[in-house]
Amino acid sequence: MAITAQEVKTIRSLSRKKNRLEQLRFVVEGHKIVNELIQSDFKIDKLFYTSGNELVTGDENGELVSQKHMGQMSGLREPAGILAVVHFPSKARCDYNKDFVLVVNLGLKTLYT
Repeated sequence: MAITAQEVKTIRSLSRKKNRLEQLRFVVEGHKIVNELIQSDFKIDKLFYTSGNELVTGDENGELVSQKHMGQMSGLREPAGILAVVHFPSKARCDYNKDFVLVVNLGLKTLYT
């Protein structure tokens, strides 16, 4: 299934704090962090990769996209080749007693105050 222009626009809009807070989703780029998210309790909404950047974790939800589309979705000058759209964690799901805690500054304090 090919990515639509509307999906590209929506993902790109997540670079703005206002849109992240409205949609309760954020974008993560790069092999290491995407692999860590797949193995964590975070819920990945969509996963995109370019040719040669497939994951070794066996996540079947990934979608192959062109370099052009990756560049349009990415917030980086040189896209990493893999990008995930991730749901914000619910306050109840955060377990700070685990060995691994991912802290993302997305203005979450405005959601939970």
